[in-house]
Amino acid sequence: MAIPDWGGRYLWFTTRYGVVGTIDTESGAVRTVELSGEEIENSFAVGEDGAYIVTDHAMYRFSVGQGGQPNQDWKTPYDRGTGTKPGNFNQGSGTTPQLFGEMVAIADSAEPRMNVLFLRRKDGSVACSVPVFDEGASTTENALPGWVRRGPNGLEYSVIVDNNYGIDRNNILGDGRAWAGHAGGLARVDMVPDGAGGYDCFEVWRSREHSSQVLPKLSLKTGLLYVYTYERAEDGDYDFSLTALDFDTGARVFSVPAGHGLDYANFGQPMSIGPDGTAWLGTMMGLLRVGR
Repeated sequence: MAIPDWGGRYLWFTTRYGVVGTIDTESGAVRTVELSGEEIENSFAVGEDGAYIVTDHAMYRFSVGQGGQPNQDWKTPYDRGTGTKPGNFNQGSGTTPQLFGEMVAIADSAEPRMNVLFLRRKDGSVACSVPVFDEGASTTENALPGWVRRGPNGLEYSVIVDNNYGIDRNNILGDGRAWAGHAGGLARVDMVPDGAGGYDCFEVWRSREHSSQVLPKLSLKTGLLYVYTYERAEDGDYDFSLTALDFDTGARVFSVPAGHGLDYANFGQPMSIGPDGTAWLGTMMGLLRVGR
C-alpha cells in the first residue's frame, strides 16, 4: 500500500517488518528507514504535517527530509499488553491512526482493558486516554471513525470503537464460524476541552450490537452510524444485516437483513454509503448492495 504525501511528489509506504519508506514519483528513487524489532500490521494515515504510522510498539510521525529521506519527528510508545489478544493479528495496536483537528487517535492493547488514546499531532504527547469495554474482553483490529467540531471551549472530538475481541478468523469454516467467542459491542468515546487548558475524555455510550468487523461509517447529514452486524441463527450459522445506530445515543434506528450464511460474511472490507442511503460492501460471495 502506498499513499501520496501532501505535496504529491512522494509516495509513503510501509512493510510488515518495520520498514518505512518514500518513493520519489519524479525520479523513482526509494529511501527507507527500518524500525528494528517492530512490526507494522495496520494501514497508516497521511496529513499535511507528515505520515502517521502505528507499529506493535509505538505511534510515530514521519516527514519527508532531504532527498526524500523519511525523518522521524516523534515517537510515542503505548501499552501493548503481554501477548496477542484473541481477535488481533499480533501483539499491539490494531488501529489505523485517525487524524482530525489537532489530534491523532489510536487504541492500545493494554490489559485488562484497552484504552483509546488522543495524541497531539504537534509532538505526540498524550492529551487524554480512556479505557473501553469489559475487563479481559477488549481489543480492536479496526480504525476509529472520528468526527471533530468546534464547541464552546474549543475543538471537540468523537471516535467509534469496534470491539473485535474473540474473533477467530482461522475458524471461518468451522463450527460457530469466526464469531462463536466474539465479545462484540461498539462504543462512542469523546474528548472535550475542560476549560482549564486540558481535556476530559469519556465513554458516551456503549452498544451491544455485534459488528462483523466492517469499518462503521458515520453520516454527518443523518446522524446515523452504519454497521454491518450479525446474529446467530437457529441452524448455527449467522444472519447479517445493515444496521443504523443513532450517533448521539447508540440506539438502533433500523436494521435491514442482508443475507444468511458464510456467503454474506465480511472481514473488514470497506463499506460505502451512497447519496440515497444505499450501502455497498464486499462479502465472501462478492459485491453486496443493501438498500432500505
